[in-house]
Amino acid sequence: MISEEEVSKKVIEKFNSIEGVIGVIRLNEDQVIDTFGLESRALENVLGGLAKGVNEGLEKVIQSDAVFSAFTDRSFEWPKDSLFQIVSSDGIIGEEIRDKEKLEELKKSENVIIIGDCFYIKKDKLENWKAVKEGLFRAIFPPINFNREVKDIPEVVECIGCFTSGPCFEYLKLEFEGKIDLSDPGYGFFLVGLRFDPAKVAFSPGTKPNVFLKSLKSRHKSTGGRSPNFEKVYRTFFSNNV
Repeated sequence: MISEEEVSKKVIEKFNSIEGVIGVIRLNEDQVIDTFGLESRALENVLGGLAKGVNEGLEKVIQSDAVFSAFTDRSFEWPKDSLFQIVSSDGIIGEEIRDKEKLEELKKSENVIIIGDCFYIKKDKLENWKAVKEGLFRAIFPPINFNREVKDIPEVVECIGCFTSGPCFEYLKLEFEGKIDLSDPGYGFFLVGLRFDPAKVAFSPGTKPNVFLKSLKSRHKSTGGRSPNFEKVYRTFFSNNV
């Protein structure tokens, strides 16, 4: 067996080798909890508050054994997975997708409107926009599959990524200030959650898998215990609610 620290080093090296990734850092428990708290607050105001936001990717990431933040520059090629969806009770109304081949096929459809470079809306679903005021929409951020990137690391069972909101990015920039150069406004990031094979990985004393969910609710029911960077970002983005 090898230690989780050794597996983490393998993962960091692997993601750092991907073009466009400028730095990868493992988050500690407090950083994961703060990121979750900021994202939960940001999801209350998706599409100007017209839709309920659900970050399915983050919900899965925080159930992992280890969470990492990967920072990227403009050369990073984002996955072809669906990154953002607007969903109603009868299915997907609109979706952001970066698969160029699929987008070209969608452009041929008379039932599709392409907005910008990578977002499409189904015309036959447009009548559902009237349901916005009734709160029947959901804005979904699906998980991103990164299993292919770590397929040669046998100690990793699953590798799932996710996008999060601007407040989370600003918080993590402050947390890792001086460790990664993020001065270029074109930089971005994503989170990665890993599940380790318990038969192959030895956890550090006092550390157990899936530790994050246990303290999320109690941590964010009060303002106590939050980091200065959390408070700074929270007040910047959600000052009307502090």
